[in-house]
Amino acid sequence: MCQEIVNLINKKEHLTSEGLRKIVSVKASMNNGLSDTLSKSLPDIIPVEIPKVELTKNIEPHWLAGFTDGEGMLFYTNTKI
Repeated sequence: MCQEIVNLINKKEHLTSEGLRKIVSVKASMNNGLSDTLSKSLPDIIPVEIPKVELTKNIEPHWLAGFTDGEGMLFYTNTKI
C-alpha cells in the first residue's frame, strides 16, 4: 500500500487533484482510515480494496507471533562456531 503512494509521488501525480484523491483512497483503507476532518472534506472517497493474502501452509501461531513481538522486528545473526 505504501509503495503505491510512493509510486504516485514519484510520478508527480500527487500534484493533481486526481492523484491526491488516489492517495487519500489508499489512506482510507489503512489502519486508522481517514480523520473526521478529512472524511467531512472528502465525503465521496472510497477506500481501495486491500488484497486478501492467504497462506499456503499452516503456520504455527506462536512462531508467527515472534515476528511481531517486541518492536515488530526480526533479527538474524549467523556466527561461525
